[in-house]
Amino acid sequence: MGIIKVKCINCNKEIIVNKYKTADGWICGKCFSLSGYNIINALKKTKEQVRSDIELHSRLNNKNNFIISKKIGNYIEFDDINRQFRVFDGLNEIGIFIDSLLGEKKNSTIYSYDDIIEFELIEDGSTVTKGGLGRAVVFGALTGPAGAIVGEITGKKTTKSIINSLKIKITVNNFYKPAVYINLIDVKTKTNSIMYRSIYEITQQILSTFTLIIKQNELKKSNEISKEFKNNQYSAAEEIRKFKELLDEGIITQEEFDEKKKQLLNI
Repeated sequence: MGIIKVKCINCNKEIIVNKYKTADGWICGKCFSLSGYNIINALKKTKEQVRSDIELHSRLNNKNNFIISKKIGNYIEFDDINRQFRVFDGLNEIGIFIDSLLGEKKNSTIYSYDDIIEFELIEDGSTVTKGGLGRAVVFGALTGPAGAIVGEITGKKTTKSIINSLKIKITVNNFYKPAVYINLIDVKTKTNSIMYRSIYEITQQILSTFTLIIKQNELKKSNEISKEFKNNQYSAAEEIRKFKELLDEGIITQEEFDEKKKQLLNI
């Protein structure tokens, strides 16, 4: 019985070896590498998602254009010059988690500052800190070394001596991959331990940095709106001037001029 030949759903080339299963077909080794997937999340991807993700991954992950201006642990790096950040998801090629504290960097993905919608700190499944575009940052409180996270969002303060998970979720403007996770703790950890204290400092740095980026994004958006408004005002003034000339020449009536002026000034 001969080998069943299949074609890659992205490049349409025949796959002989190194094929990876997706939701509705197979992708070749080259396209698998370009996608940034591991064998587990590849299984959930459709043909359209694969093509979109490869295009996005290739565009964003030109590492030659990434200039590290700030690095926080082995979790995340920031490029303020090109306004982008890089997250290491801790998964190796077969989908097994590698703790970033060991210094292992796996599956880095680059995202634009402009694509950040919101971020939140999640402890044992509960959100304790949240911030994003158009809202004030709502903080729970990270207590000192003797405590864990105090949840003020629910209006009830609780102090834990042990936590099982701590991660930061970043929501980005990407239809197929809208959530980016920075896994900080994924094992049972005492909140008075050296490990927790170390993660506590890293968490504060990451959250503070994203707060600043959100503020920068809001200022940038405000400046763009202001510039557009000024341009529109200038265009309206020019148009009014032209219609005034038509009025002076008797080509249009005073009533027509007044009506047009109201339209241009949104009165």
